[in-house]
Amino acid sequence: DRQPPPSDSDVYMKIQLPLSIIGVCFTAVGTTLLPPQTPKPLPMTFHWFCLALELSFLCVIVSMYIRRCIQVASLVMDHAAIFLASTALMLAISMNFPTPFLGITVALYFIAILLIVFANLLMPRDTSNP
Repeated sequence: DRQPPPSDSDVYMKIQLPLSIIGVCFTAVGTTLLPPQTPKPLPMTFHWFCLALELSFLCVIVSMYIRRCIQVASLVMDHAAIFLASTALMLAISMNFPTPFLGITVALYFIAILLIVFANLLMPRDTSNP
C-alpha cells in the first residue's frame, strides 16, 4: 500500500505557506515598531497599508484551515490574499511619493487590475485542470 505523491496544494500548504506567514509576521513587527519612532503623524496611506497587510494575512489563515472542506472558497481566499498583499506592497512603495508620482502609481495599479480582469474574462478557461 503505497501513498500517492503529494498534490501541489499539499506541497504549497506544508512548505511555502508557513514561510509566507513568517515573512508577513516579520513585516508586521517592523511596521508596528515604526509609529513610535516617527516624530510626525504617519500618512493615511500607512494605515491602509497595515489594514491590507492584516486582511491578507487573515485570508491566508482562513484559506489554510478551510482547504480540505471547501476547496473553492479556499482558492478564492488565496486569490484575495494575493490581491491584498499586492495592494499592501503598492501602498508601502508609494507612501512617501510626491502627489504626481502617487497619481501615476494609482493609475498603473488600476491598469494592472483591469488587465487581470479582462484577461480572465476574454481567455478561454482550461476546464481539464481545476
